[in-house]
Amino acid sequence: MALKKFSNEQITLGIHPTTRMLSIKQGDNVIHMTRDQVNGLKGLKDGKYETNIYTSWLSPRNQFKLQPTGCILAECTDEYNQATILINSRGFNGILDYVEANKGRIAWDREFRRR
Repeated sequence: MALKKFSNEQITLGIHPTTRMLSIKQGDNVIHMTRDQVNGLKGLKDGKYETNIYTSWLSPRNQFKLQPTGCILAECTDEYNQATILINSRGFNGILDYVEANKGRIAWDREFRRR
């Protein structure tokens, strides 16, 4: 089992200009999320899932693992992006505040589904 490298630095939030996904950067790692994935992240933190893991079905396929410390380990293992970010409670609250302030600008999953 290989160890995943992640940084314990502060996260930086933004919106990717092309995809309109939430962009979360920590050190050299960047993970992109839709608003549905942020809602899944919130559900994980609120204990709405039977397991301590939430995996998005949409690419980028992100997996969020709730740690015993209350932090969330976010991993993206797509072929074009390998990233791992540790989100503490302060970062989690910052993500929710940022999404609320920019909710009209961040894409939903349905915007990427094929019809």
